[in-house]
Amino acid sequence: MKRVLDVPRSNWAHRVEEQGLSYHTHTRAGVPVAYWFEGAYYEFSMAEIDRIEQVTNDLHEMCIKAAERIIEKGWITTRLALPESAVPLIQASWERDEKSLYGRIDFSYNPSLSEHPKFLEYNGDTPTGLLEAAVIQWFWLTDRFQAELERKEVDQFNSIHESLIDTWKATGLTKVHFTGCTDVPEDHQTLLYLADTASQAGKQVELIDIRRIGWNASMRRFWGETDPLDSVFKLYPWKIYFLKNSGNTWGSRPPFGSSRPGKS
Repeated sequence: MKRVLDVPRSNWAHRVEEQGLSYHTHTRAGVPVAYWFEGAYYEFSMAEIDRIEQVTNDLHEMCIKAAERIIEKGWITTRLALPESAVPLIQASWERDEKSLYGRIDFSYNPSLSEHPKFLEYNGDTPTGLLEAAVIQWFWLTDRFQAELERKEVDQFNSIHESLIDTWKATGLTKVHFTGCTDVPEDHQTLLYLADTASQAGKQVELIDIRRIGWNASMRRFWGETDPLDSVFKLYPWKIYFLKNSGNTWGSRPPFGSSRPGKS
């Protein structure tokens, strides 16, 4: 694995904005700091890529086994400290063998020190970075190494886009609502991209801000603007409220909560 210094594209900000990365620059202490960085890239050998793929698949299976053990041992309310009301929902989901759409495993990896990547986190609830990985860096590669790509001298180990479309096709769903805080650029663009992959898979899609979702108590169903929600992808960090209850804060997303008029 090599970290190679490089020269950013002269029009990089315009290019990534065209592709949906509107949040490419953040402000810290009043100073703009580029979030999307093109001053260097990482070059891997095929053996290293194979190793990362193997470890990713192995860790995913281990996480599934860990979830199974948590349910079998009744650790949902103890070790995970989730409310009792969550237990039947989690158990029912597990028994239905419901599939995940995607997740993100984070590693630290230095093959010069060890062949084993170090597992940092498996984010299967609010995994962002999707647009960057599936779209933005691919177009960076085509801009930066067009000739080498045509000669098949370089490639990107990344089939996220195609895999998402295939996964949507296999769901059997007809329509999917996508919800989150649409005023948070990163979340909004991630939802738009996921909705686009679902649309390419032949699904009807609709984006709705999570604050516009209501609860119909008599029907015991969530509702959108006018219709009940049957299949929903949500991108929303529930952990905000666990942190707030402990006296800490995280992020700036507003609460999901109240029932809307006519839906209570």
